[in-house]
Amino acid sequence: MFLKFLLAVFSLKSLACSEIIYKVIDDFENGISTLYYTSVVQGSAFYEYKLSNSMLELKYKFSSHEQADFIEVLRSYGPEYQNFGCTNPLGISIDIQIDELNVDTFKFMLYTESSSGQPDVFAYSFDLSSATTNQWFNLVMPFDKFKIFHSTSSNPVLNLNRIKAWRLTIFNKLNNHSKLIRFKSIKQLCHASMHTKPSNLAISSIFIQIWNTDGCACGQWSETRWHEELMKMDSIGIKRLIVQYTVYDKHSWLSKDWTGRSTLDRILEAANLVQNFQIVLGLYFDEKWNTFNKYEQNYYGLLMAEHEKLIDQIVDLYGTKRSFGGFYIPQEWNNVEWSDDLSLDLFVEWTRKLSGYIKLKGNFSILLSPFFRSYVDLEKTRIIYEKFLNSSNDSMSFIDEICVQDSIGVDKAYANNFISLYNTLEVLKVIVERNRVKFGVNIELFEQVGKHFVPADKERVQRQLRAAKFFTSNIFGFDWTYMMAQNYSLFNQYSRTFNFNV
Repeated sequence: MFLKFLLAVFSLKSLACSEIIYKVIDDFENGISTLYYTSVVQGSAFYEYKLSNSMLELKYKFSSHEQADFIEVLRSYGPEYQNFGCTNPLGISIDIQIDELNVDTFKFMLYTESSSGQPDVFAYSFDLSSATTNQWFNLVMPFDKFKIFHSTSSNPVLNLNRIKAWRLTIFNKLNNHSKLIRFKSIKQLCHASMHTKPSNLAISSIFIQIWNTDGCACGQWSETRWHEELMKMDSIGIKRLIVQYTVYDKHSWLSKDWTGRSTLDRILEAANLVQNFQIVLGLYFDEKWNTFNKYEQNYYGLLMAEHEKLIDQIVDLYGTKRSFGGFYIPQEWNNVEWSDDLSLDLFVEWTRKLSGYIKLKGNFSILLSPFFRSYVDLEKTRIIYEKFLNSSNDSMSFIDEICVQDSIGVDKAYANNFISLYNTLEVLKVIVERNRVKFGVNIELFEQVGKHFVPADKERVQRQLRAAKFFTSNIFGFDWTYMMAQNYSLFNQYSRTFNFNV
């Protein structure tokens, strides 16, 4: 519904070549009521407001029949200015809910710096009688539809880079009545053209799945080859490589070959030759994780035993190496298979014990990379993440970093509707950071063609980077194999597009 409304307002012809991206201006968090000023501007009216559950609730009653009567909620930025601009500004959006038919007029106002020294006030008007009752709707207010409300300057201009305040107002429409209205999430909307060259959108960490003969066949690489690959990564701003797993079922890349060295020995030694480069080592993995009954406690116990042995080995071998950057837990969880209390409780308890074991060995960083499915209700996804993070982070166990997979490579719904991706990342970022965990986004560098996975095209990767960059500079890629494929085609395109020194 939201996407259709945006298309109607802005007449966007193709989401393949364009998209709407946004930044939250105000989400009405609890406990900051002192930031807002409320009043009856003129006439006879009664009002009360409250902030709860990231929502502003406004009850009011107009007692007179004067159309000029209105009430307001104003957010001033004091002596500072806020920048509501972007490369291609489109407008402001706000979520609104009314309980019953309301014939009043809603005006959203922006106060901007002017040549006269007094702020110019621009307003967007919306007739609330056209709003649907008893459900949230997203009102999009294009900047070119804002009109002068008050000005003392000779040539008033809506200067989005110099915003002093915003103001919500309800104007009486000539009747004596009481109403309730709720507001959520004021956002700045921008149009990101795919033909506009992005800036400072770098993948800083990347995964690799080691195989001996399939995929990258990198289990057989020499230290020289690893050094060459790490230098390629470094040349495009990547400073951290996450090895997806160091043991895959019966295959261990800790095993020594005829030279007396292992694949991991070569990787860590090669990384020591690249300035400030880090190697994060994934733990044990087998395919049963993708098929086991999520209530099966015995499998969690078997995994824990494998992980503990591997952690001991890795700490003994690499714990003091300059290039060792911590541990990655390769058991990915999601909002589908761990959506009920029992399955999630088992996973939380297992993760808590595992991370606690790692922390007992030393202050090593711990990384997770969960994924999500777009068809799961966003509120349910939020609850799952809240429970996981609130339960797993105590004094003995702490997940340091979560890089959420963007699911673009495997979830067609997200690939065709980036707005859903933005909404999900916005919610997850707040939850992760509120629990003092570093937030990142893991963009999938592949697409599925039939039964095969191939490198994604450059323009789609650009869109993914824009989405990720809107929420974090901590951007991951999955995985290096797709950068290498087809004679380093995606790597070369990425290098040229983003102006890195290659």
